Amino acid sequence: MRALLLMLLLLALLVPTVSAREEWYDHYDNALAALDRGEYATAVGLFEAALDRKDRFGYLRTYGNNYIRYVPYFQLGVALHGAGDCAAALASFDQSETRGETVDVPDLNARLQGLRNECEIRLAPPAIEPADTTASEPAPVEPPKPKRPPIDRTLLERGLAAYLEGDFAGSIGSFESLTQATPDSARLRLLLGMSLHGAWVTGGETDPGLIERARAELAGAADLDPALRPDPALCPPRVAALFRSLR
Repeated sequence: MRALLLMLLLLALLVPTVSAREEWYDHYDNALAALDRGEYATAVGLFEAALDRKDRFGYLRTYGNNYIRYVPYFQLGVALHGAGDCAAALASFDQSETRGETVDVPDLNARLQGLRNECEIRLAPPAIEPADTTASEPAPVEPPKPKRPPIDRTLLERGLAAYLEGDFAGSIGSFESLTQATPDSARLRLLLGMSLHGAWVTGGETDPGLIERARAELAGAADLDPALRPDPALCPPRVAALFRSLR
């Protein structure tokens, strides 16, 4: 049973797919995971699949008493921007602003405006400058931005296995290594925060350093991705409640 659960978790983290039988929130969650990994084309398709099924926004119920902040046009614009399609990204941001998706979320609204400005600059026609007849030094060439390294699947599997077995020291070591390699991954920081919280609880809740580190990692995950929703199959309700309080 543990091996089956581990395999399903790995598939959810690493290989999101589109299925006609999936609900809108499944597509949305998989799209956020693809966006977090830098797989922009995959994320675009999944966000569009979510929009086909749910064209509203806000805090929406997925199942039971679980609610998520659903801002599909904003997130689709982010994915299109990452894919390099600025014209389509601006159209999606226009839809998001018209609907007021991010009007009450200052962080998301600020990010939308920043990405909009980047796209408008990219699409603006180049300025025609007068020819310079004087000798000048060539402009320095900026090095290409480093690409996000792929997540070490073996280390991720090891960390998840340790977490499921209650070996929080082992899962903390694995997830610390992964977050050092990919510090902007909200999901990895969430997993590290969950492991630190588990170590704090099993230690009798007496180590203030552990709970502070857990809070810091959970808060960092929320800052990186305000729409992130912990997996209820993996995240204890107590940790999920703490994560929501830190948004």
